[in-house]
Amino acid sequence: MLGRWRRTLTVLLVLVGFGATTAQAQGSAEGAEAFLADIGDRTIAVLATPDLSAEDLRSELEQIFVDTFDTRTIGRFVLGRYWNDANDAQREEYLDLFQALVVDTYARRFRGYQGERFNLVGTRQINDTDYLVTTQIFRPNGGPAVNVDWRVRASGDGYAVIDVIVERVNMTITYRNEFGAIIQRSGGNIEGLLDALRNRETDAG
Repeated sequence: MLGRWRRTLTVLLVLVGFGATTAQAQGSAEGAEAFLADIGDRTIAVLATPDLSAEDLRSELEQIFVDTFDTRTIGRFVLGRYWNDANDAQREEYLDLFQALVVDTYARRFRGYQGERFNLVGTRQINDTDYLVTTQIFRPNGGPAVNVDWRVRASGDGYAVIDVIVERVNMTITYRNEFGAIIQRSGGNIEGLLDALRNRETDAG
C-alpha cells in the first residue's frame, strides 16, 4: 500500500539519515542544515562499512533512529485521535512497533545504495521551534532530482526530524491514513492496528 512512498524514501534516508543531534547550535537555519549534513555523514558511514551483515545493518540503523528521530511526536500524530483512546500499555507497544516498522522497512532496502548524493537547497523557519530544510537528491544515472523537505524541530536537547515530505507526499500523513483505515476496519479498536503490526513483526521474523 505504501510501496511507492517507501521506495522513494529509501534513497532519502540513506543520504540524509533519520534525525537529531545535540552538537549543533539551537534554533537556527544554519544549525538545522548542519544537523542534516552531520546525520547524513553518519548514515553513509554505516552503509559504507564493508561486509556488514543484514542484522548488523539493522542494528546500526536502529541506533541512529533511536538517537535522532522523535518517535513519540511522530507516532502520536500518526495515531491521531486514537491516541487518546489507547491506554498507556497500548501506547508504548504501538510506539515500539511503529519504530520497528520504519527501521525494518528501510533496512531491507539500504543495501541497494548506489551512490546517490544530496544537495541542501535552503531552509525557512516555520514557527518558534520548527524549520523546513529543503534538499534535492541526485541519482548517479543522471535521472531527475528528487525534491525532499525535512521538518526539523529545535529543542533544549538539539534537533530532531519530525516529518519528511517527498515530492509533496507527506510521510506522517501517509502513515496516519493507513493506520486510521486499519483501525476503522477493526471497529475503531486500536487493538486491530496493534495486531496488524504484531503480525508484520512475526512475518518479518
